[in-house]
Parts: sequence; structure tokens; C-alpha cells
Amino acid sequence: MKLGGDAVRRVLAVAAATATITLTTAATSPTTAPVEQASEAIPGNYIVRLADDPVPSVATAAADLAARYGGEVGFTYESALRGFSVRDLTEHAAARLAADPTVAAVSQDGVARGTGVQENPPSWGLDRVDQEDLPLDARYTYENTAEDVAIYNLDSGIRPSHRDFADRIVMGPDFVADGQDGVDCHGHGTHTAGTSAGTTFGVAKGAALHSVRVLGCDNAAPDSVIIAGLDWVAAEASERPAVVNFSIYTDTKHVADKAVRGVIDSGVAFVVAAGNADIDACESGPAHLPEAITVGATDEHDRRAEFSNWGPCLDLFAPGVRIDSAGHEADDGVTTMQGTSMAAPHVTGAVALYLAEHPEAEQAEVEAALVERATEDTVQDAKPGSPDLFLNAHAMAH
Repeated sequence: MKLGGDAVRRVLAVAAATATITLTTAATSPTTAPVEQASEAIPGNYIVRLADDPVPSVATAAADLAARYGGEVGFTYESALRGFSVRDLTEHAAARLAADPTVAAVSQDGVARGTGVQENPPSWGLDRVDQEDLPLDARYTYENTAEDVAIYNLDSGIRPSHRDFADRIVMGPDFVADGQDGVDCHGHGTHTAGTSAGTTFGVAKGAALHSVRVLGCDNAAPDSVIIAGLDWVAAEASERPAVVNFSIYTDTKHVADKAVRGVIDSGVAFVVAAGNADIDACESGPAHLPEAITVGATDEHDRRAEFSNWGPCLDLFAPGVRIDSAGHEADDGVTTMQGTSMAAPHVTGAVALYLAEHPEAEQAEVEAALVERATEDTVQDAKPGSPDLFLNAHAMAH
């Protein structure tokens, strides 16, 4: 069929309009990017890491992005990493946010947990870490108390009136915001603090204990809360030398990794529990980080604890089965727990002893000293790829 001039013009006009609509739709269609998934995700909650490009301020950038993509800003992070947490955000909006050029990554907010399990038999760990071999000699020998070193305990809080801490407790911020004001209502944090620096139970008996509460009464919290604690330490841990005890595993790896690196870069040593899943620690965050000092657990017979993670991401092992330490229910309370959470603070205390003699030492030097001074060929069933190295706290005090 032959079209007249007017008909041709009408067809062309319709085609042009259709093309314009198509192009406009394509140009304005929102792009998306992958969001890091958490295994135990908190619905609607996300952690946003900003790109390295300078912005007026993190708070301003967070408010602007929330206005564009939705959600309510929670924590802002300025020191361990640059970013913020956001809640009440849809999955699609999170994917759009991840594609924004000012954003480096978006992660689901997961649940972080402490790694200890309660038991009730007697303890032995403090006796073990000052000697190379079994049998135990019924003594713990130490050459300094690390009184000029700060230990930052990121955990479920501390019972500040416990007699094992005397006047060495500094109650830092409580990021859980459940009305506890930093006081431990679970027991995990008081126990780990007692192992690292308690007068009776501790390796570094004179260290200043700074409590940063990031775990609730159920020994868990959103990853965004954990990162807020790490960000605070990176910015505010002005007392040096210092070491962090981090007996926690996080659900979202990459953003937590960035925060841990930020703390290390700020000049604070960092010790982390390997985890209690009897898997390769390279699969667990932040235990897999090469920059962190990662600790597996052993029992009274120098055998790897059946629950302890293992593998090449570990640095060494320390006692972690049936460990007695300070309890949170009374000022003279004693409780027994087990886990790599209990192994890590033995190493944290040993790091404090080393820092007392080497106050300018940075993370790499501390890690090397632990490895070089550890007892070799001691850990039974260490599993393939694991270092057969056991903590020697006495050797670290030189």
C-alpha cells in the first residue's frame, strides 16, 4: 500500500515519539548493584560503605543518600571506615543505593555473636600459658603486669564492681542502647576481661581495661553495632600502647573487615577468636583477616578443642576449654566458659605484656613476636594447614 505525504508524516511522528519514550525510559531506569548478603540478615537493615572520593561529611552524605533512596540513618562511621547504617530500606532500594557512584558497597546487616559456651568444671589455662610443655606446674609466673597498657574489650560489657578488676576499669560507650549503661548482663564480657587482665584470673594483671559494650544480654547484636564500636576505638582509643580483644564473629565479612583494618591502621593491636564451628577459619569473619591475630582453642591435654576453627588463617592456639574467670552475677563471682572466645584473651593479655616492653610495636611486629616465641609441635589434631604453635605468654614479657 502506498502512503500519502500526510500519512508518512504521521507514521514518522509516532515512531519518533515511541523512540523518545523508549530512550527516556532507558535513561531513567534505576540501575542496581549487588548487595553483600548476611547469613542471619536483619530485614530492612543495611551497612553502607562510602567510596573514597571526598564528601562534605559522612553525616551529610548519609542524609542525602537516605533522602534519595529511602530508609532511616542509624550509626555514622568516620574512623574505622567511612559509612553509615540504615534501617527500613527495601531490597530494591538497597540494590539501587549500591549502584550510586558515591557508594563503595552495601551489605545486609547481620547478627554478630560472642563465641563462648558456658561450662562448670575447674580452670587450668593461666597455669598453662607460662610454660612450654605439660605437665602443669601449679604456678603462673610473670615478669610484668602491663600496667601502662590499655586493653579494649569489645564484648557484652563488664561488671565494673567485680573485685578482680579493682580500680582498673574504664567504662566506655554502650552501643547496644538497652539501658544497661555498659554493665554486663550475659557474662561473656566479664569473663574475657578477667582472662586478659583480671588480678586473679588474668594474664596481664595490671593493664587498664576499657569496656566497649557491643553485645546484648543474649550475647549478640547487629553487625552495625559492632562496627560502631570498632569505629569508636579507631577514633577514641588515645591511650597507647593498646590492644583490642575481639571474641566475636561477624555475619557480614567485607564491611567488618574494613573496620578491623581501620582499627589496626590507627595503631591498636588486634586479637580475634577463630570461631567455634570446627571449620576452616578462613571462612569466618574477621578471623580470616591476615592482619588480625587469630586464635584457636586447645584443651587441658594440648589437643585442639573439638569445636575450634582451624586452618592457615590461624596464628596460634591458646587454652579455651573449661576456663575459669570472673563471673558477672556477683562482685566475687566465678564462672567457667569454653570457646575460642576464651582462648583469644589469653593471647590479648600476652600481647599487653609484650607492649609493656615494646610500646612502639605495631601489629605486624606483635604478630611476629607471638609466632616466633610460641611453643612448636605441641598441639594435637591441629588439622591440615593449621600452625602447630601454642601461646607462650612468659616469653612475650621480654
